[in-house]
Amino acid sequence: MKIELIFGVAFLLVLASSLSAQTPDYFVYYKLNISYEAGQESTLKINNVAIEFSEKEFSYYGNYSIRALDTSGKKLDQLSINIPDKILYDITNDEGEIVDGGKTQLDAVDFIVYVPYYENAHTLAVYDSSHKELATYDISIYAKDFSGDENANINEGEIETGPYSEGNLVRKNWIYWVMGLILIIIFIGIGYYIKRGES
Repeated sequence: MKIELIFGVAFLLVLASSLSAQTPDYFVYYKLNISYEAGQESTLKINNVAIEFSEKEFSYYGNYSIRALDTSGKKLDQLSINIPDKILYDITNDEGEIVDGGKTQLDAVDFIVYVPYYENAHTLAVYDSSHKELATYDISIYAKDFSGDENANINEGEIETGPYSEGNLVRKNWIYWVMGLILIIIFIGIGYYIKRGES
C-alpha cells in the first residue's frame, strides 16, 4: 500500500511538472534593426521591426530614447539607448602579442534594440538627447486593433523565426509533454514490477 501511495504521488508530481512546462515564462518585444551614420548631419534609420519572444529581459541606458506611441501619439513606454559606435581594438605583433590598443569611433554602425511589446502601440519613434525626433516606424500591423492589410508593412524575412519565436515555443511545449509521458510510463512500469514481485 505504501509503495502504491509513493508511485501515486510521483505520478501526480510528474503530471504537474509537465503541465507547468507547457506555459514557459517569456517576454514579448519589438526587435528593431537600426542603422546609424555619423557626420555633419548624423542620420539614424529604423530598417525593420519584428516581433520576438525571449526568456531574457533587456535593459538599456544612454542619451538617445525610443518611445512606443499609440494612435493619438500618447507615450506608452520610453527607454534610453546609446549608439554603439565606439569599440576597443588591439594591435598585435607578428608573434600575436598585444603591443598596443585603444578606442576608436565608427563612422557607421548597425545594431539591434529590443522594445517591450504593447498591444495598442502603433508607432516607434527615436529621439536624440535634445528630444529631436530622428526616426519613426509604423508598427500598427502588430497592434491588437489592427484592421488594415496584414501584409502592408511586412517585407519578406521580416518576421522572426528564432529560438524564442512563437512556433518554436509550441514545439518546445511538445517536447515537455513527451518527456512527461515517458516518465509516467517508466513509473507505471516500475510500480507494476514491484507489485508483481510482492505477490
